Amino acid sequence: MKKYIIENTFKNIIILILLTISYHPIQNSLRDINSENYGNILIACSILVTAVLFADYTFTYMHANLSNCTQRYLGHLTTFIAILSTGFLLESITCIFNLMTGKNLWIINGMSIMFFVSLIMYDFWDLLQNKH
Repeated sequence: MKKYIIENTFKNIIILILLTISYHPIQNSLRDINSENYGNILIACSILVTAVLFADYTFTYMHANLSNCTQRYLGHLTTFIAILSTGFLLESITCIFNLMTGKNLWIINGMSIMFFVSLIMYDFWDLLQNKH
């Protein structure tokens, strides 16, 4: 199990690095969009977050045979894509709120971070539930 936790930790560190690198490019690209479209973008991002989370929570390590490399790495790849996509969407939502208000809304930023941390914690919890 220790090997699987190390792999999962590595996966989540890569996600955090990619999200850190992507924040300013996402923010800059959203600045280039007409502010009248921010509401529509927020709706689209919210729908996409729901869809991605549905995919993430539908998959579970509990039913995977972790000793089978193919199953394990497909599981890691599935959760990598879902968690990274959620992170990109949360960054976009946070940036749009901040651009709309002209302020750095700590409540939106903080809630987005807490939500994302809970997603990573769930990823580890789910991995630990595997009994294979």
